[in-house]
Amino acid sequence: MCAACLGYKQINLAGISYGTLAAHVYIRKYPGRVRSAFLVGIATPGFKLPLPFARAAQHALDLLFEDCTADQSCHNAFPNLKDEFYAVLARFDRGPLNVKVIDPATKRERLVTLERENYVEHVRALLYSTYSAHFLPFVVHQAFQGDFILFGTMAVRINLGGPQTARGLYFSVTCAEAIPFITEREIITETRGTFLGDRRVRAHIAACKEWPGGSVPKTFTDPVKSDIPVVMFSGEADGATPPWIAEEAVKYWPNGRLIKAPHTGHQIDTCTCALLQTFFKTASASSLDASCTEKAHRPRFATELPPP
Repeated sequence: MCAACLGYKQINLAGISYGTLAAHVYIRKYPGRVRSAFLVGIATPGFKLPLPFARAAQHALDLLFEDCTADQSCHNAFPNLKDEFYAVLARFDRGPLNVKVIDPATKRERLVTLERENYVEHVRALLYSTYSAHFLPFVVHQAFQGDFILFGTMAVRINLGGPQTARGLYFSVTCAEAIPFITEREIITETRGTFLGDRRVRAHIAACKEWPGGSVPKTFTDPVKSDIPVVMFSGEADGATPPWIAEEAVKYWPNGRLIKAPHTGHQIDTCTCALLQTFFKTASASSLDASCTEKAHRPRFATELPPP
């Protein structure tokens, strides 16, 4: 991005997810070019993708268990949800499962071999936003009963690694910016006790050994410090960029403000959009009225099959 090339002396930056990391880097490199920044789902240069995913997904799952218990209809439909979830995981201890799913091409049932890694990665995908997570209790319950039809259907619908993902770009970026900075100790501490475990991180590291990549300075992962006004918006149930990343990042921005939205995942809603528009008019984080986040709530948990 070249603000001067476009004729602007200063710009406002809006970013979500990896866009927040790009904004951090831009601000560090061109501090005088940025008037303000509104960042949603915070990833910093020290994020070391995909290292935080395991703990983030576990945090989002634990909040889902709590919210399902507090929701009368969800609790009545799935009173043993947490136990059922871990019971399904335990079945993979003996190896992959042979399960029936609906083939998206033929629309007919077919028997497939489902590995644990595939199962937990699609659970993680459902935990990204509360919109997709509202199906998860039903998915888990059906799987506990030996029925993986709904799991297969949702895995196709919510597929983070689908054809829209530019895998070459993904590896070119992460193999340079993140993987070289991940230590063995971090892998252990950040994945221990999580349902996702360490396989995702280790597979990513192995892939980067085969992928031609560039390099970044050793200081790349250092915290970004700036005096510009910034709003960091974080969902408390974000299964990708958890709120503690933003809590640490905002410490280095004296004119920054962290807004945490309860019952909110890795997503943007009308409240977020309204806050962004208001903030860019004034560039004042402290005076921003964020009361709309108090009204945030999960969509009602699904207790029956979704429509086609």
